[in-house]
Amino acid sequence: MKKFFFIIKCLLFNMSICRILQIWQLKKINFHGSLLEFGAYNDPKKNFTHFIDKKKLKINYSNIDNKNKNFLKINLEKKITINKKFNNILIFNVLEHLINLQFSIAQLKKILKKNGLVIGSTPFLYRVHGAPKDCFRFTSYILKKELSRKFYNVKVFDLGYGPFTACFSIISDYTKLIPFFNIFLIFFSICLDKILSLFIKTDLKSIYPIAIFFVAKKIK
Repeated sequence: MKKFFFIIKCLLFNMSICRILQIWQLKKINFHGSLLEFGAYNDPKKNFTHFIDKKKLKINYSNIDNKNKNFLKINLEKKITINKKFNNILIFNVLEHLINLQFSIAQLKKILKKNGLVIGSTPFLYRVHGAPKDCFRFTSYILKKELSRKFYNVKVFDLGYGPFTACFSIISDYTKLIPFFNIFLIFFSICLDKILSLFIKTDLKSIYPIAIFFVAKKIK
């Protein structure tokens, strides 16, 4: 029930269900030390770090856009040359924009400290979005396989409820134009998925994921 009220609250601020579920999963993780967030916005309230406890963290942001001069300009499609390393890396809704997944994962490892964590997510049943290009949709299988080449203790989580909530994810950009309609629609979608799950043995979110969430650890 707490999760449902969180979804409703975020929908009132016009967040996508993809982003809401990503934030909910992220809030379960405890952080310490230094942290770098990739794909950061100039408005801090739009960043994923806005939703975590920042008291024990030293946070840096990265975006290859030159609008914010205080951000690090780390291009994961090129060899990283900076010497700085971090205890934690957040990389949400970024990997799908990169051409060479394995090369980019190797670059992430270079700037992560020993025993550091890389935490992120990629959309699956979600619209094509630029910034400046949208290249891939990854399943939990391929993300775990590719991350495991460079990292240890890799965990992936399918985010969603089932086919009805996945449909909501697709149409919600348009139905939000009707005031409060998405509140009714998400309640209806989740309820239908919960009912359907009573008759289906397969975990519905594993075949209709809205996004894939991952956590991976660098040992050495």
